[in-house]
Amino acid sequence: MRIYLFTFLFILSAPFIALASWADCDSADIISVSGYALVDTQSHHSRYFLDEDGDQLADYKLNFGPWWYNPDSSSAARPQNGQYIEIEGQLTCDPDDSLEVIKVFYIDGEFWRDPYDPSWNSIGKFKHPKKWHYKNHYGFAFGWLNDSLVFAKASGQALVDSTCKIVQYYLDTNRDTIPDYRLNFGPPWYKPDNGPEKPKMLEDITVNGILFDRKDMPIIFVLELNGEAWIYTTGFGDQLGGKWIYRYMKQYRRIIAMHDSLNRFRIGNGWFPKDKDQPNIPDSVFCRMLELIPENVPYIHKEKIAAAFEIGVFTPQGRNVMMYKDSIGGQLHFSSPVQFRLHYNNRQLATQNVNENKLQLKVWNKNTNDWQTMEDAVFNYDLNTVEFETNVIPGLIILSAEGTSAISGTAGEIPDKIALSQNYPNPFNNSTVIDYQLPVDGEVELTVYNLLGQKVAVLVSGMHKAGSHQIKFDASRLSSGIYLYKIKAGSYSEIKRMLLIK
Repeated sequence: MRIYLFTFLFILSAPFIALASWADCDSADIISVSGYALVDTQSHHSRYFLDEDGDQLADYKLNFGPWWYNPDSSSAARPQNGQYIEIEGQLTCDPDDSLEVIKVFYIDGEFWRDPYDPSWNSIGKFKHPKKWHYKNHYGFAFGWLNDSLVFAKASGQALVDSTCKIVQYYLDTNRDTIPDYRLNFGPPWYKPDNGPEKPKMLEDITVNGILFDRKDMPIIFVLELNGEAWIYTTGFGDQLGGKWIYRYMKQYRRIIAMHDSLNRFRIGNGWFPKDKDQPNIPDSVFCRMLELIPENVPYIHKEKIAAAFEIGVFTPQGRNVMMYKDSIGGQLHFSSPVQFRLHYNNRQLATQNVNENKLQLKVWNKNTNDWQTMEDAVFNYDLNTVEFETNVIPGLIILSAEGTSAISGTAGEIPDKIALSQNYPNPFNNSTVIDYQLPVDGEVELTVYNLLGQKVAVLVSGMHKAGSHQIKFDASRLSSGIYLYKIKAGSYSEIKRMLLIK
């Protein structure tokens, strides 16, 4: 359906409408398009469309998020009617409209929003220093909190933003349809045992929690909802589960995740590493444990992740020693073993469609550049926990049901037709994987082009046997942007897009 916006009229009798959720029809396609903005101001809140070819017809609907949203760390703004704009985002749909929708991530090269922001880990600091953190390689861990915790109580109407995969919650205290606080209820799968449910749109609520100032909007880390406990703070301390460890400490330290105390690791005395194993480590470091969603994990390849964790270890100067070559996933060698206990729940298993009996615990090994299975990990399927110990502290830990990060061209069961798959991950940083299938032996070319049509890489050229094949594309020498990859086999050809972000 195409819309003539100059004759389009849409009138709302209510002060505003509930936000639609489009997560069920998201595609993996990240697209970059340009054209003229068409703005419908007849609605109570403006709606945005893109005219790609200048014929005054809407070719896409643009999803900028709820009417109150603005990015916290860029100067990007919603466009004016008739303004020429460039958009990068995820192609999706509107269940109530046949017009394709683009969830906007960038506008005119400026950051707009991150669809997979693990906002429950945002404690009063910016998460987007003009970088896009989709499949984040820079990490989400933060160090110690310098100020004393401030507690707050607030009442009002809940505002719920469900326009991206991660639902966000806000509180409107004066009922003007503009949020006054952002509410941190924890990760999507978190729910207290026998406790309250997360609020619905416009529901009257009262929250008690920890207040964090933030430039764009203050955050309340919710401890109670409508007088009922939302999260239990046993073991929290004044650092929300993080702790300092000291070279000559006499007692162990237990570091826990903010929203689940069953996710934790324990460090005993004698941990301080020898110089030959880990030089230049200060006598005291601050440790933090975070829960992530699979989309936050770099190097994901074909892993089917049910749960993921990031470990941050910070020097007194604030440097995260788990960073390795400008990416998370480093390792830290201790002189005594560290005991880990991880927890997952049935909601995580169901969301990722994971078979619990096939779960494996894996850590990222920076030396082999691969996921390493911890063979000694002990699973308790009744408690949904897994325990292991190691002297090498990993920066990234996953519970994965299947898959391998080994990357090579392979031949297996013979497919019935030629197929070119979407690269993964996409978007990607430096490297990505492309799968393709051949029903018969034959000459194959797989080539990468930039948007100017210039050939930038030849990945495959020559005779290949029938079967399923896989190739790794190393784009470390290329600049960020949209690239096209094309397969040609006999008279068949197909082109797909991919997005490189550095």
